[in-house]
Amino acid sequence: MARDMIERFGNPVPMDEPVRKSYSRRPATVPSNHTPIVWDTPYDTEGSLDGAANRFFNRGNERLYEAYSQLHNMAQEFDKPFDSPAILVVGHQTDGKSALVEALMGFQFNHVGGGTKTRRPIAINMKYNATAVEPRCFLLKDDSYGREEEMTLPDLQRYIEAENQRLENDNGFWAKDIVVKIEYKYCPNLTIIDTPGLIAAAPGRKHVSTQHASRQVETLVRNKMANKDYIILCLEDNSDWNNATTRRVVLDCDPELRRTVVVSTKFDTRIPQFSRAGDVEFFMKPPAKLLEPTLLGGGPFFTSVPSGRVGGSRDCLFRSNEHYREAVVQQEKRDTAELERRCDRRLHSSERSRVGVSQLRHFLERLLQQRYLENVPTIVPVLEREHRAASVKLRETDLELKNLDTDKLKEKGRAFYQHFLEKIPELLRGTMAAPPRVFGETLAHEHIRGGAFVGQDGRPVELAYLDVPNGEMRLFGGAQYHRALEEFRAIVGQVQCPVVSREDIINSCGVDEVHDGVNYTRTACVIAVARAKDTFEPYVHQLGFRLAHIARRLLPVAMYLLQKEGRILTGHEAFLKRIGSCFAKFVDQKVKACQDKCREDLASTTQFVTWSLHSGNKSGLKSVLAGREQEREEQRDRDRDMHPRDYDRRDPAAEYDDERYERESNRRESNRREHDRDRRGRGGARDPLDMNEDFIDYVDERDERRGRRDKHRRDDKKESREVAKRGGSADDKVVAGPIVDVGSKDMISLMDNTLWNRNMKDVTLDVVDMLVRQIYAGIRAYVVQSVELKFNCFFLMPLMNEFSGFLRQEMEMAFEENLDQVFDVRMVRMALEERQRKLESELEQMEHIQEKFAAIHNQLELQAQGSPATAAAQAAAAGKGSFQTIAEREIEASRAAMRASAEMAEEVRRANKEFAHHSPSKKSFGSPTRSGRVPLSSMSNSADLHGRV
Repeated sequence: MARDMIERFGNPVPMDEPVRKSYSRRPATVPSNHTPIVWDTPYDTEGSLDGAANRFFNRGNERLYEAYSQLHNMAQEFDKPFDSPAILVVGHQTDGKSALVEALMGFQFNHVGGGTKTRRPIAINMKYNATAVEPRCFLLKDDSYGREEEMTLPDLQRYIEAENQRLENDNGFWAKDIVVKIEYKYCPNLTIIDTPGLIAAAPGRKHVSTQHASRQVETLVRNKMANKDYIILCLEDNSDWNNATTRRVVLDCDPELRRTVVVSTKFDTRIPQFSRAGDVEFFMKPPAKLLEPTLLGGGPFFTSVPSGRVGGSRDCLFRSNEHYREAVVQQEKRDTAELERRCDRRLHSSERSRVGVSQLRHFLERLLQQRYLENVPTIVPVLEREHRAASVKLRETDLELKNLDTDKLKEKGRAFYQHFLEKIPELLRGTMAAPPRVFGETLAHEHIRGGAFVGQDGRPVELAYLDVPNGEMRLFGGAQYHRALEEFRAIVGQVQCPVVSREDIINSCGVDEVHDGVNYTRTACVIAVARAKDTFEPYVHQLGFRLAHIARRLLPVAMYLLQKEGRILTGHEAFLKRIGSCFAKFVDQKVKACQDKCREDLASTTQFVTWSLHSGNKSGLKSVLAGREQEREEQRDRDRDMHPRDYDRRDPAAEYDDERYERESNRRESNRREHDRDRRGRGGARDPLDMNEDFIDYVDERDERRGRRDKHRRDDKKESREVAKRGGSADDKVVAGPIVDVGSKDMISLMDNTLWNRNMKDVTLDVVDMLVRQIYAGIRAYVVQSVELKFNCFFLMPLMNEFSGFLRQEMEMAFEENLDQVFDVRMVRMALEERQRKLESELEQMEHIQEKFAAIHNQLELQAQGSPATAAAQAAAAGKGSFQTIAEREIEASRAAMRASAEMAEEVRRANKEFAHHSPSKKSFGSPTRSGRVPLSSMSNSADLHGRV
């Protein structure tokens, strides 16, 4: 159900088709004592050349096989949760699957050759018909409601080849069976499913297509083997049981091989490979460590099929199907004779019963009949349950056809979209009703389907999934929306400003209209806003696309929840598509509007720089210049280490001034602490006089520092004049290290570097670069907060609050304009009528099959438990009901069952009398004109229609 919603409304995660589960029944594959079925009775191969042996299958058995054949057809056509027992042939391409199936049938009909010829399973319902001298073929076409179409064998061959060719052109496979029924004089009563051959693909990039086909075939075969009703015919083409090529796949579905028959094909090519008798014995009777002893039959079978095709051309080896059957029998004789020669003894009956196609066919025939009889009691209640379900669906379909009028359609539509509107807020708020394994997305899957954030270099931003909360979890709805915003915040928050070059600064300076000076503050603003706009605007588009993807994924989840609750409108595909298109339209509109608002904010913050916003005012300026001040302090430390003498020759007056300044500072600090204690003593209120005193102290300190600077300037000027009078130079004076105050010289240098000089020094480049980074960081922080707020207010909230009104308005307008187009009444009526015909055909076939299985089941109960009429009479006598009415009805049913039982018993006695002279332990083969088929009643661990075990 979840996958249907994904296919209709979008797939977050494409997944494989679910395997059709078999209805729970008692395990028919393992006997009650858990011992494997052992096959040790050889079958006379010469007796299989004519149709006399097949007369053993009396009318009772034919009814049983026909009922199961129809049950299998109905299960395939109507996709029922049950199936009939069948032989599933599994093997690799070169194991000879199709050739073995043709040998079991007694004639050739399939396309056999190298490569992958079978691309769709072929279910062959073989039925013995003594009057069919030539094969009668019936094809159950797709969407034929279980009705068979008779066609000639060449037409059937062309149909199968065309279907395989179609799938080969598409490079695909199809799991639905091609159902064929064959009636033939030489056919056993078997249902065999021929599957596509497993492919052993070579590794490497050159064989990618073959590897893909190998995975497709293996998935198809595994799904088929998962059906517990099927008996697996595992084909192996090797001379060493250690090489489990096909068994490797089979063991995954049947670990103990309790419902598996192992067959070694191409046995005629295996025998010459053994040089000693011990090798032959070891291969025919492998130990338990090589082959599971619990497999069906107690051991493997060995078959050989002659190569060559039937036809009249020069390339064909066999002229007719009879010639082909004779070749199969002769090949079996040659294999037996060669084995006896290699072993230098006669083969025991248990050994001969495993060599040859006829022995395998006889074993499968009896095994399948046993499964048929075991499953009869469980089939009847299953059919009754399915009949009731189909009847309910038919009544609902009839009611929907009657309700196809305008008012009722509008009422149904309004009720549905009201339920749909309730699911969208529920998914955004969070729910556990939908399986995360189906509808959830990890961050990696979200990047693939919804797009990843791309940096300025055009590549996805490298961000570890662990940096984003819940990156490895499968999320949907509101949880996935919140994770996307977390990723946006993490990625955009760590985007760094690109490096500012000298060319960028010079080109941004330009020439002013009134002077040719430079304004590096304006330059920093121009560079910062241009870089920010180019960097952050693409992220706004990417976030909108990602959130739109997350919102669209709500649609299939909501439809799944409605279908789970039984509120989905079945058959109204056009109406559901209209709901989906309205939802997608609303999401696109809101995303576009939200992106426009985000771009407006980005444009406003990149057109005019507000220092309080972009750099934090004085704190921002301090952060810009703090780095340079720290560098200068480090330079002073290095100079002090390199010129310690210069720092020792300091002026004593300066030291005295420093000491006095330190004493004054300590005095002011102690006064401040005293005032604080007094203020706390007064209850925390501060005296305004204290504030004035602090201000006076600050003014005194400032005047004192200014006086010291003036005194130093006067001393410097006086010293310079004295040097000039002596005729010396200014270079002769002793420089007191880095403590010399440059005064106006620094101001002149600063003005020269920042106002007039276009030959930028390193300090100018550093200051501009730091200003650009500070403005860029302010814009980045504002963009992250603004974009997140805009999407929450103008995208998330409208999904919860405004979408309901939008959808109602859109749907009501559509109802008024053209109701037929909204619901597509014509197509809905056609679909309902088609469903009605299909359900009627299903019920008709099911009732027919029910009658057959009920008759067979009643017959088995009659033989096992006695007359039901007697039990009914006793029940009526014990109660107060009408004894005669109940007894007459039961007696009439008992008479009909007794007549059928007598006919079947007569047929079995006649068959036993006719074939009594054939001994199971016969060493030599009989005449081709005589039959050697053993009655079913003699098979161990099986029951016939008369209840014998």
